[in-house]
Amino acid sequence: MAPCCAPSPIPPENKMFRICSRTKSKLTQARNQESFYTPKARPSGHDIGKGFGTDNGGALPSNLLQYPNTDSNGDYLRGCKTVGVKGHPARFPAKLPEFFIKYLTEPNDLVVDIFAGSNTTGQVAESLGRRWLAFDLSREYLASSAFRFLGDATDPEIKVAFDRIMTGHCLKLNAKQHALNLEAAE
Repeated sequence: MAPCCAPSPIPPENKMFRICSRTKSKLTQARNQESFYTPKARPSGHDIGKGFGTDNGGALPSNLLQYPNTDSNGDYLRGCKTVGVKGHPARFPAKLPEFFIKYLTEPNDLVVDIFAGSNTTGQVAESLGRRWLAFDLSREYLASSAFRFLGDATDPEIKVAFDRIMTGHCLKLNAKQHALNLEAAE
């Protein structure tokens, strides 16, 4: 049996680095780091040595992802209001799936969301050039998630798209089409 040739599922560290703080950047660029920073034990108990001044190409992000969820008037909620359905109760900010999609995938990779809800993940995957599949037990959630892809569609177009999906029709949605001109997928 041939050894597995699949690439490692663990992304390279440099893919998740963020820009260092201004102070850290000054330290790594200082010609005389000792005059800028003295390695020693800190009051917090951390013993930070000379290696702290090394430029590693960036800093690892915090292990706490903090993104506000303030989208209260976007295309999704406007569409829900137009067709008279409640928006998904557990929507999350687009920055959350964006972090993981950028970190774990490359353009044209496939992103699968088996609990799609309002399909924030699919919308972000689309915007980042990834292919995506969205699944949910609720047809209403899936139908209303199409609002994320209809842009400036009119209210009648939004209703037509929603009704087509609710009646079991598949629609090809992309940025160059809107609801009344959507091609029904065979």
